[in-house]
Amino acid sequence: ESKNDIRQWIGAPQQFVATAVYDDGSAQDVSAKAVWSSATPAVATVNAKTGVATGVTAGNAVISAAFGGKAGSATLTVAPAKLVSLAIAPVNPNVNIGESQQFTAIGTFDNNTTRDMTDVSTFASATPAVASTTPGGLALGVTPGTSVISATSGLLSASTTLTVNPPTLMTLAILPQSVTLQVFATRQLAAIATYSDGMTVDVTTMADFTSANTAAVGSSNRGLVTGVAAGTSVISANFGGKTAT
Repeated sequence: ESKNDIRQWIGAPQQFVATAVYDDGSAQDVSAKAVWSSATPAVATVNAKTGVATGVTAGNAVISAAFGGKAGSATLTVAPAKLVSLAIAPVNPNVNIGESQQFTAIGTFDNNTTRDMTDVSTFASATPAVASTTPGGLALGVTPGTSVISATSGLLSASTTLTVNPPTLMTLAILPQSVTLQVFATRQLAAIATYSDGMTVDVTTMADFTSANTAAVGSSNRGLVTGVAAGTSVISANFGGKTAT
């Protein structure tokens, strides 16, 4: 005889047991000695030597064991797994403007298995002006801010927040790089900031300017330099943690 009427999920293994009962009342596990077969391999396959069956598609399959001229059978019911929750990954990532982020949707089923559901989910961005996304989950940072990215499969959905970072200050420069002044003459210098998105911004009014030799060249906080006496001086500008000369 064999273990009777088992229910299992698609893809999950199930060990069947064949027990031989003799006329003296004794019993013996002959699972490893029996020859196993499935009446419907399209629904469930079974290892002919071990009795381990695996569900293939939803339905019923009769699993049989033959030993010593006797046979026993049991019915394996293969049930489809039901999607019970959806998650989106990664959680709360950050990107720079112009950078992309691929999201994935992970489904959890009622048989405690998980599966990548990205290909059968639809993704959307709540704020496309901040971050756009393709239906397949590839998001792109557009402007600084945050946007909720959601994934939907059937009646289930999941979401996370994508933060688009503001551009990072990369370099600071003073223009022009070399100036010749007459005594008492003035010249306006400019501080130019270059950001990670390639944008350049005139930050002269926000930068702090200093003169290394005020006896020769005086400098205002806003980049206006004045010739004081014959000589040279290095002019520095500081802004956003960067220094230019």
